Amino acid sequence: DDWSIDTSDRNYTEGYTMLDGCYMKDTRILDGDKLVGVNWDAVDDVKSELYLGHGMITSVCFSNEAFNYSNWTLYECRSTSTNHMVQLVGWDDDYPAENFTWIEGDIVHTPEDNGAWLCKNSWGSQTYGYDINGEQYYVNWGVKDENDKATGFFWVSYYDWSVSNMESLTFTDRLANEDGLIYLCYDYLPESLIFTNKDDDPLRTSNVFYTYYGDIDAVSIRTFGYDSDVTVKMYLDPKDSPDSGRLVYEGNLTIPYAGIHVLYLDEHVPVKDGHRVSVVVEEGTSDGKYVYGASAMWGEEKAKSIGNTDYGVGIINEGESYVFSDGEWKDWSAEACRVKEKYPGLELDNFSIKVFEVTKMHEETNHFYNGVLIAIIVLAMISMLFLHRRA
Repeated sequence: DDWSIDTSDRNYTEGYTMLDGCYMKDTRILDGDKLVGVNWDAVDDVKSELYLGHGMITSVCFSNEAFNYSNWTLYECRSTSTNHMVQLVGWDDDYPAENFTWIEGDIVHTPEDNGAWLCKNSWGSQTYGYDINGEQYYVNWGVKDENDKATGFFWVSYYDWSVSNMESLTFTDRLANEDGLIYLCYDYLPESLIFTNKDDDPLRTSNVFYTYYGDIDAVSIRTFGYDSDVTVKMYLDPKDSPDSGRLVYEGNLTIPYAGIHVLYLDEHVPVKDGHRVSVVVEEGTSDGKYVYGASAMWGEEKAKSIGNTDYGVGIINEGESYVFSDGEWKDWSAEACRVKEKYPGLELDNFSIKVFEVTKMHEETNHFYNGVLIAIIVLAMISMLFLHRRA
């Protein structure tokens, strides 16, 4: 069966749009699968994001051995793997190390020093209950508040081996209330791996889209380095290459974190049905190189061979995405095939470059509906006049 639907039918306004989704640096210093220290610069970065009021999430590993239900603390000191995701909301550099315990038979392990992250779990609390048929239900989980009620919060040691994958998320309603907002994009593959390529010579990526009648207000890009210098250009009606059209936008900026970033244009870019628009991205890393990347997953056969139940199928059509390397533009659909020959079993996606367009009703359609409205009003007035005369 063909389950595909038109792009305009699957991109609906959500009430908000993401402004930045940043991958924070790992706060752990690892030697293989063992924690050997804490990256305090990365810790300070996380604190800065919390100071700014940005939402933070992190992954941890829950186990009975690592969790202390008396103090509501987590300290995993045997595994760097994760099995749960929580919200990170604060910190305390002086939180006592002795409040954390990892039980191994008769031996009790504690962190080497004080300090912890305050996290909010999703397993319920007494302060945030819910009703079912008029009955109130609460879950007695988490640190107690001043009223001795469970809050759902708990502490994770700075020295926890598993705390990782921290992300900072910010959202905006800047375009969310616009009628007709759509996202032009190709990157639909769920991600479990990331493919990146780095070089001394310039590397660029581009997506080329067909537009609807309306205005382009923003683009989103993905970066892969930290403190990267990024150039973003938008061209209308490119022909021979993504950068061969009319330049309508250029942005040059330094982006501190890897991740997804939305850039609002200084002015609307009006477009018509069927126009081609290209967005070209160049990322220069802090070590003087160039980098690009794409989402990836293992294909079905490879996933099964390593015991994974999740797998992906990457679909990259000709003419959608392009990569500039070795001094020339190449279609990513062909380049991705060459990458997959080098890494058998790998499935690749289009580049994570999107265009935010607010579609409009055509002027002739507006005129038609205005004419229909006027006709209805005139007929209503004639009917009222006729009824008045008969009366």
